[in-house]
Amino acid sequence: MVSKKYPKITVVTPAYNDLLHIIPFLASLREVNYPNLEVIIIDDGSTDRTSTAIKQQFPEVIVLQGNGDLWWSGATNKGVKESIKRGADFIFTVNNDVLLDVNIFSELIKCASINPMALIGCKILYLDKPKKVWYFGAYLDDKSADIKIIDGQDKDFRERKEVQVLTGMGVLIPKEVFSKIGFYDDVRMPQYLADSDFSLRAADKGYRCLVEPNAKLYSDVNSSWVNKQLKDPKLVFIWQCYFARRSPYSIPVRYTFYRRHWGKYYMAVLFKFYILFFKNFIVHGFLRVYISKKLYFLKPVARKAREYKRYVQSIGKK
Repeated sequence: MVSKKYPKITVVTPAYNDLLHIIPFLASLREVNYPNLEVIIIDDGSTDRTSTAIKQQFPEVIVLQGNGDLWWSGATNKGVKESIKRGADFIFTVNNDVLLDVNIFSELIKCASINPMALIGCKILYLDKPKKVWYFGAYLDDKSADIKIIDGQDKDFRERKEVQVLTGMGVLIPKEVFSKIGFYDDVRMPQYLADSDFSLRAADKGYRCLVEPNAKLYSDVNSSWVNKQLKDPKLVFIWQCYFARRSPYSIPVRYTFYRRHWGKYYMAVLFKFYILFFKNFIVHGFLRVYISKKLYFLKPVARKAREYKRYVQSIGKK
């Protein structure tokens, strides 16, 4: 049981050249109804005056400096370690491209008081469609060979739910978890999947993963690295998907994650994932966007090809 009425929560958020989001994010944090809150931003080498702007507009916020090579996991670990030194009872990991509901922390602590052995996630809604849920937990899905997000309409998620996997975007973590399972894997999973890996490792040690429906935050989902690349697609993006450290589809990162968490047939599951990824995302997703934006002069040819294919199929039926 939580011994204090208002245990100390430290918000830990990495930042890198995202001043557009971080100022509204910190402004929303100022409005929350919780009296024992500390905020740590880890500025990992930003060149857009992130640290200066924060210190000027939010002097109460602690800003730690990175060298530009921490990525999400390393920056978060740096913030978590500082939080523990400063006496945090709970660490709340969250991205900077979100806005928080004013009651988010009181609702999370209410849940934590009756679920002491739990990591507690938030209900994440679309910032531009606040009645639509982007994330209400996730699970390892054999059909897609991927982490399957639970989503839908806000009205359909009114009850607290136990899930298999939690994202790092809006999770309340008791400080004791880090002493029991360690920190985020910033070596093998510097940017993506370290949060999912962390929640699964915590579950292996007896912690539950819960999502509290009354703890809400609103995310600018379109600001992700993948969505940014699709706005101005380049063919090098295909290589980056498979090998870049910032990619959620990185082969080295996925190999480590699947080996740890997908059982003895993990290689078969991983192989299935990349077959589906190539078909559904590269061919039917990225390449279609690339052709429409970069090779638009080929669209009439593609249209004629489809018409000819339908014509041939109609003859075959006759």
